Amino acid sequence: MKFSTNKINLVVVLLITLNALTLGSLWYTLLSKPDFPPPPPQDKQGGILGLFERELDLNEEQLKEFRIIRDKHFASTRVLVDDQREWKRIILEEAFRFNSDNNLADSLSNLIGENQSELEIAIYNHFLEMKALCNDAQKEKLAKLILEMAESGEQGPPPNREMPPPPRNGEPSKR
Repeated sequence: MKFSTNKINLVVVLLITLNALTLGSLWYTLLSKPDFPPPPPQDKQGGILGLFERELDLNEEQLKEFRIIRDKHFASTRVLVDDQREWKRIILEEAFRFNSDNNLADSLSNLIGENQSELEIAIYNHFLEMKALCNDAQKEKLAKLILEMAESGEQGPPPNREMPPPPRNGEPSKR
């Protein structure tokens, strides 16, 4: 009887060890994955500006102005985007507190709505500025490109087009 109990204990210890190793490797695999897939390789003219340059056949002066408009747009909307992200975080934290404050959630959701409205107007004005730089043929291509991006539900290139590289520290996101 003693021999059989030792065998059972040995098997149990082996199974527990094997289970721990399996779970550990699964956790390591899941936790070591990046939050986003790596961007596809970029050519010399990659990213959104490269996409606009290729699709709209922008000249150097237009490309320079597009960069200025883009930088101005991101600088003006950075605070709106950051505020909205922070307010959403606070609402989620509030939802899981023991005594959640519904008034705080209502107030923040109203702020988020107002903020989103300002952001949409800023985007609209940004597109108007972009359109003003284009000739008639480019305006048609720009409209088609922007509508494709809107229909895909993303703020990046439409499907089957290049994605911009991830932002570097201190740079505004290009998505």
